Amino acid sequence: MDFRSVAVIVIGLLVAPLSSHAFVTKEVLEVQSTRRINNIGERIQQLRRLAENGNTYAMVNLGVAYQSGSGVSKDIAEANRLYQKAASLGNPWAMKTLGNHEAALKVFSKESENGDGNSSYGIALMYMFGTGVQKSNEETTRWLHKASEQGSMNAMYMLGLQYKETNREEAIRLFRKAATLGHSNASAMVHDLEANSR
Repeated sequence: MDFRSVAVIVIGLLVAPLSSHAFVTKEVLEVQSTRRINNIGERIQQLRRLAENGNTYAMVNLGVAYQSGSGVSKDIAEANRLYQKAASLGNPWAMKTLGNHEAALKVFSKESENGDGNSSYGIALMYMFGTGVQKSNEETTRWLHKASEQGSMNAMYMLGLQYKETNREEAIRLFRKAATLGHSNASAMVHDLEANSR
């Protein structure tokens, strides 16, 4: 199992909610709604219910929880079972986590062509870490820009980090936009950059 991919899933799915772009599926919105539940045990129960009803994004989120022991007892076998099931149902994040990078890239590419910023963000991360593709800063940046244009707040945040030292105004603009979409760390970055420019 590619554990760097799991970190990406945690960043992309658990820590920051997914963008509100029109392409976002019912599955993603259902998982996103669990973030409003403050009690981790209740959140895990809701994710279980969604997973039992075939929600592959819930399966991946539960897999991450089992792999890290977040809200449940750590259980790598259960995490792997959930990733396998989600991958068999076509979830590219699960495919990527399991090391089926070619299949993940194919699904991400198709969804990106249909306007899904989170899939474009997934491709950017593959280039960033050299996961299934040759590592490339240029391709990472190109896909982050595409994902940002498609509404991915995670891509906006990552681009903001890239611009932080070289183009402060652009970084602040990107962080503000990501914060507006709900990225949990973007507001703090705006505050820090504005405080340091005084």
